[in-house]
Amino acid sequence: MFRYFRTRDTEINPLKYEVMSNGRDFTVWNRWLNGFVLDSEVRCADTTTAQSTHHIVHANNATGAKLAVVPTAPGRALFAEYIDDLVHVYELNSNIGHGAGPMQTIRLLQAGQRVIHNGVEIVVSAVDATGVYVTVIR
Repeated sequence: MFRYFRTRDTEINPLKYEVMSNGRDFTVWNRWLNGFVLDSEVRCADTTTAQSTHHIVHANNATGAKLAVVPTAPGRALFAEYIDDLVHVYELNSNIGHGAGPMQTIRLLQAGQRVIHNGVEIVVSAVDATGVYVTVIR
C-alpha cells in the first residue's frame, strides 16, 4: 500500500528527502545510516522525560546536531530535522519493510508551529542564527 506519497492537507511531496524516491536531498536518517552523520550529531529524547528541548542545525551544516529522535514504540520513532528552512517531522516504522513505505511525513513546521502524533507533541519553539529549537512533549 503506497499511502505515503502525499501528506494529507498539503501539496508537498513528503518523500522529496527520501533516497529511494525522486528526492533532491537525503533525510538525515538516511545520512546517519550511511555514516555521513555521526552518532554525536543525533539527539535522542529520553523516554522517561516529559519535556525536552533540542537544538538542531540545518541538515547541510558541517557541524552541530542535525536530528532529534523521539522513540515511540518498539521499532518506531519520530524524527525532526531542519531542512529547506522548515522542520521536517516524520515517522519511521521499521516494522514495515523498506520497499513498503516505512517512512511517513507527519508535517513540515515553521517557527511557533506544532504537531501532535501518537501522543507526542513536537514544537518548533525558537529559531536562531545557527538552527532551531525543537521541544518534545510527551
